[in-house]
Amino acid sequence: MNIAWANGPIAAGVKLTADGYGTAVHITGTVLPPFPCKINNDQASPIVDFGSDVRTDLIDGKTYDTKVLPVKVTCDGDPGAVMQFSLKGTATDFDSAALKTNIDGLGIKIYNGADAMDINSWGNINYDEPLNLTVVPVKSKLANLQGGDFSTTGTLIMRIE
Repeated sequence: MNIAWANGPIAAGVKLTADGYGTAVHITGTVLPPFPCKINNDQASPIVDFGSDVRTDLIDGKTYDTKVLPVKVTCDGDPGAVMQFSLKGTATDFDSAALKTNIDGLGIKIYNGADAMDINSWGNINYDEPLNLTVVPVKSKLANLQGGDFSTTGTLIMRIE
């Protein structure tokens, strides 16, 4: 949205009203059609459950206990532009591609195929190819993880450039 002010001296275009002095404000913008693509057909958010047997001594951030993140992008025709996606959330302080969990030193790393996704960064996707998202637990090299339930949340966002 653009807000345009008239050029000229400050007093130009000023009008005295019953409420005081006023000036015209010109506001412009662009209305866009609805976004042509949907994530999981606008259904409930996907949930990944690691269960109750994640062994802290085996967590490697690559292959141990990898789970599929069930995300499907569908579009009504070709969006006609580059599509991008990002996973918004709080990254761990030890790995920018891992969502911070409620347990210090433990994160959940997100992969798109073989590539780790940096949290809060944008990546290109092809609208007609399925996303291949997987998640895996990762731990800080300095962590001495204790047992307990863990959780985290992120938001997958798509945009057209």
